[in-house]
Amino acid sequence: MLGDAEMELPAQQQARRALRFDARIQKALDRWWDATDTDGNGVIDRDEYIELSKALYRVMIGDGDEAAAQRSAEDDWEEDLGDAESMTAELFVEGIVQI
Repeated sequence: MLGDAEMELPAQQQARRALRFDARIQKALDRWWDATDTDGNGVIDRDEYIELSKALYRVMIGDGDEAAAQRSAEDDWEEDLGDAESMTAELFVEGIVQI
């Protein structure tokens, strides 16, 4: 997704990583996980992740371009998944914290 380059500076990245240990943030991340893992199988499947990512694109970018939202979601899936075969809670949290 498009973003502000200043948010990618090391200090901002470190601040986002530190937030993941805040109890309120952890509670919110748990809720996001529960809402995204719609089939309750304990991992985020590709289709579940794509739907979340497209929803975030619509809110954050808001340009009405569904094809761009789909491409962005697919790119994010590949980037966030890395070499893993499925999206674990740890990978999910890491991806959300990057936002």
